[in-house]
Amino acid sequence: MRDYTAGEYQIAIHQFEEFIKKFPQSDYIIDAKYYLADAYFQVGDEEKAKLIFEEIIRDYPKSVLTKYSLLKLGEMELRKGNYDAAKKYFNTLIKDFPESEEAKKAKEKLMEIR
Repeated sequence: MRDYTAGEYQIAIHQFEEFIKKFPQSDYIIDAKYYLADAYFQVGDEEKAKLIFEEIIRDYPKSVLTKYSLLKLGEMELRKGNYDAAKKYFNTLIKDFPESEEAKKAKEKLMEIR
């Protein structure tokens, strides 16, 4: 996390990947995956980031990090102009985490699309 927070994303990617390999049953595995995905996003590898964010959504549907992953994916798709995909992520976020701050942000993003 130290390298991630310092903006040393390439180093953090390597360390998060090693942690995931060595400790697949750790209580911190979802955190490692989320920050790994975000580190990939930060270095411009959106495809790898997307795959990991989608894995989090699939494997940990009730996790707090799932709502962040849904928001991040929606924003990524919105930036690319993939409005239908963005709407899907935002609507899932609103449905699954209706009272969250992220749901409020998703509603705002949906208003921008319309």
